[in-house]
Amino acid sequence: MPNRMLERFRAGATGILVLLLAQFALGMIANLYVEFPSPLAGGDAFAWAFGHSLVVPVHVLLAALLLAASLVTAEVAAWSGVPTVARSGVAGLLLVLVAAVCGIWFLTDGQGNASSLLMAFAFMGAFVAYAAGLHAARSAAPSH
Repeated sequence: MPNRMLERFRAGATGILVLLLAQFALGMIANLYVEFPSPLAGGDAFAWAFGHSLVVPVHVLLAALLLAASLVTAEVAAWSGVPTVARSGVAGLLLVLVAAVCGIWFLTDGQGNASSLLMAFAFMGAFVAYAAGLHAARSAAPSH
């Protein structure tokens, strides 16, 4: 059973790493080229974002997909039987969640530097966590 879980974790972590790169690119495009009115409160922020830009809604939807994939991958990691993989999966999930919360904060607080910086740090942490988990899963798997 752990071998199948490690295979699933490797597939999930690889997919998440690809999604994180796409998310980073979309976030940079939005940050550099989308003119956000400041500040946008709560529901107005999402209404504006989904009505005035294509990049921001795709970025938000990709964040939701990352959260779902991270949740499933963390569960698979926990069942892998490899403590390093389990910790990486949970850390990746938590950091993706922090990035998502900071993204909401960025959108609703007038695009503050602090929320943008924390979102970037959480992205980097999640990327490192999944890469480390992928390495640990490959190291833990027996040779074929």
